[in-house]
Amino acid sequence: MANLTVSSVVDDFMQTITADDACNAIGAQKAADAIGLGGTNAWTGANSYAGVSSFTGAIVNVPTSDAGTSIDVTKVLTTKSLTGDVTETFSATPTTGTRIIRQYTADGTDRTVTPDNNSGTVYFSDLGSTASSFVVKASTTRAVVYERQSARWVAYGTGTVNAVFSLGTFAAPVTTDPYTLTAANSWGSALYYGATGTVNLPAGQTGMNIVIVNTGAFTITIDPNGSQAIVREGTTQSGGVSMTLSSGAGNFVVLMFDGTNWATLGYRGTLAQGS
Repeated sequence: MANLTVSSVVDDFMQTITADDACNAIGAQKAADAIGLGGTNAWTGANSYAGVSSFTGAIVNVPTSDAGTSIDVTKVLTTKSLTGDVTETFSATPTTGTRIIRQYTADGTDRTVTPDNNSGTVYFSDLGSTASSFVVKASTTRAVVYERQSARWVAYGTGTVNAVFSLGTFAAPVTTDPYTLTAANSWGSALYYGATGTVNLPAGQTGMNIVIVNTGAFTITIDPNGSQAIVREGTTQSGGVSMTLSSGAGNFVVLMFDGTNWATLGYRGTLAQGS
């Protein structure tokens, strides 16, 4: 039997500890390499470390509030609070196919947004090639998707989803004579008119539609913009010639701009050519 001395026992013990520590140190280093730890890190034990380490998290796009008039094309989603009509430009021209979302929220008033492609063009897929702006209705939020194509931006989501509203009511109609409809209030709107007078139509944009309701014993003259024409019951009037809606509470006419003319889609009462 071998002689055991205090010295030999201590030596064997220290060798064992040294081997275990070496394994732990190698394991810790491999773990550090695997998860990408850098810098100075002091490791102790098999499953713990001490020291200072830096971790870089994943980049997450979150809504960014933008109070300016430049749309940041480096952000996937930006938000804009509208307290007035605004003309916006794009911060840069990104690669073709880039898509960004711009979320607009209007205050208590209808707000008009005019995107400007840095003196170029923006095509509105919902409104047609003649449109240059869109409306965000009072106290509503609208999300618009802008997609960069080869030589222009295309806007989606600018149509009439939240644009249906009334101008006046049957009991309290509009009585201004003449009354001029704006582009902003000619998308799916109802005008209650209570005067023997003239309603002026805006410059037509494809898809605009309006119903004009007569609230009493009034003959209403409907006048197109400039040389645009009205197609009355299938008959195309001369450009710039008006149309009348006969007297009578509840008489109405529905008009839609088809890209070329204002066409009557339905009516009650009598429609006649004006002057």
